[in-house]
Amino acid sequence: GCNMIIEKENGIHYVDNWAVGTDKNITIANIRAGTKGLADYVFNDCSNLTSVTIPDSVISIGRGSFRNCSNLKTISYTGTKEQWDSIIKGNYWNYNAGNYTINYNYKEEN
Repeated sequence: GCNMIIEKENGIHYVDNWAVGTDKNITIANIRAGTKGLADYVFNDCSNLTSVTIPDSVISIGRGSFRNCSNLKTISYTGTKEQWDSIIKGNYWNYNAGNYTINYNYKEEN
């Protein structure tokens, strides 16, 4: 679980979901703008993950993507609630994902 490439750019960690590295200690993840989908189990068992930012370009979240992310507190989504609701979400995408809130229309501060 939690297989990904972590790339740092301008002080921000970005995640590539076609990944070969492993970092179960990740606490904050930012999905790159333009990403269309999150792979199955991309953050599986990342129990230290507390926050993730997802761009409105995402149209699917894979099966078990946030499974066992028990400390997840915030999903910041750059689109509307209606856009979020239209995302195809795989089985158990948020199983045991903690008590998180979703912030819609999120804008990153510069």
